[in-house]
Amino acid sequence: MNILFKIMEFLAGIGVFLFAMKVLSQGLEKSAGKSIRKLFAKIGGNRLVGVGVGAGVTVIMQSSAATTVMILGFVNAGLVSLFQATCVIMGANIGTTLTAVLISLKTLAIARYFQALTAVGAFIVLFAKKEKLKALGSLIAGIGLIFIGLQIMTQGMDFLASSVAFQGFLTRYNNPFFILLLGIVFTATIQSSTAMTGIIITLASLQGGSVITLSTAFYLIMGANVGTCITALLASIGTEVNTKRTAFIHLVFNLIGVIIFFPVIAIAGTGFTNLFTALFGNNFATSIAFFHIALNLITTLILLPFVKGLVALAEKVIIDKGQERDKKQLRYLDERILATPSLAITQIVKETISMLKEAFTNFQLAVKGLLEGSGKEREAILAREEYIDYLNKAISAYMVKVSLLNITSRDESLIGKLFHITNDIERIGDHAENLSNYTEQMLAQDISFSPYALKEVKEISKLVEEMFELTLSAFYLSDIVNLETIKEKLAKIEQCKEGYTAEHIKRLGEQKCKVDSGAIFFSTLNDFKRMADHLINIAERIDPAYDIVFKRVLRKVNSHRAEIPLDTERV
Repeated sequence: MNILFKIMEFLAGIGVFLFAMKVLSQGLEKSAGKSIRKLFAKIGGNRLVGVGVGAGVTVIMQSSAATTVMILGFVNAGLVSLFQATCVIMGANIGTTLTAVLISLKTLAIARYFQALTAVGAFIVLFAKKEKLKALGSLIAGIGLIFIGLQIMTQGMDFLASSVAFQGFLTRYNNPFFILLLGIVFTATIQSSTAMTGIIITLASLQGGSVITLSTAFYLIMGANVGTCITALLASIGTEVNTKRTAFIHLVFNLIGVIIFFPVIAIAGTGFTNLFTALFGNNFATSIAFFHIALNLITTLILLPFVKGLVALAEKVIIDKGQERDKKQLRYLDERILATPSLAITQIVKETISMLKEAFTNFQLAVKGLLEGSGKEREAILAREEYIDYLNKAISAYMVKVSLLNITSRDESLIGKLFHITNDIERIGDHAENLSNYTEQMLAQDISFSPYALKEVKEISKLVEEMFELTLSAFYLSDIVNLETIKEKLAKIEQCKEGYTAEHIKRLGEQKCKVDSGAIFFSTLNDFKRMADHLINIAERIDPAYDIVFKRVLRKVNSHRAEIPLDTERV
């Protein structure tokens, strides 16, 4: 019964430890969300920058698995290349070693003081009013809880030092390959190399290292490095081919690390472990932490010049069968990015910009068909309108998921604005479809606009097109000047609608225009006006003078004014 209680205590320790890592990660992410965005914005073709980004993000998120899964999401969304993802993964493996160093402090007297940080952090979270202070409180409480969890784990495992059965098991199965496999299987089961590292350090620290040897701990650490790949492999199921290749590269990288270090430890034996003992004495926890650093850092230094080779290997092993991608899919959003809400929100902004461009393209096609009396654009318009409807539902569903995460009040405000913006874009798409319907109706009834009406349709549509371009520019550049200009365009459109309506009624009386096309002309003017109304709604929510949140998020979306192509091939 006593052993059962000890096992329960050990499991409770793991639970507290994992919860502590989550709290710490959330506190860091909330405090440094902007830094994460900046880090990912720096990913380019430079290997060292990619490694630095991976290490930096992992330090903030306190999980190499979370960073790897997130980079899978970016690869799946087509935001980063395999080359870039490989560099980030290498950096993530280095960044995660900081956690082992933190855990190794449990053996020092200062660990008691770290435990007291839990109360300090809790008081800050409970009584602070500013969100930054609350995030700092979570961070502090998370650090304290880590050491409390480790303490509970140690108490739950201390019976192993005197357990004859456990010692017999270690003696019977004291095979390096078996120990390595044990580390892989256990880490893959709990899906946390961080928790496994905590367990290894705790075991090695019991009774002055009498429970497991330092070499056994090293084999288990290598096994944990490989076992953590299961998270990325599972996350890659059902994704695009490059995402699968990224998960494969993650596995290969960690396996190569084992191939490099396993023979060294096996052949050198105590000579290798004595090197760490000479450096750190009998502090096994510190020895394990620095072996973890050496394992990932040296593997990265060896493989960094061969990133292209790793990519080529992945492309040969995982062949692209050329299957057509689903046309109805999100370009920038992926479930894996939800692990970092600040980045997920940036991606929502990008997806919303993409949706607005789709609506703009449909508007251009619909106006072209209306002015030329052509129905050849209709099929593309209807297909794109269906895609716009899909985007509205999919982006909204994604925003609901983000809003349920641990985000700041500013980000909550931004999500609320984006909900309204996507709805406005969807309505603009409906009005563009209406224009196409009018063209179809006139072709079916063999009627057309008079030259006067065509001239007015062309003029008012040009004003709406300019509003579109200004709104997209505001989205890309967060341009404070655009809002007043957009309002001026809206005022002109309202004047045109009233003036053209009066003129057309006059022309009908003079029989310069036909009654059959008159109703369609009035409806056309109304649809243009409604589009303009929705565009001003969007612009008012974008303008940084209206809310600085947009300026913060959108500044890095695009550093230059983009060309807005007439993308007739998109759908």
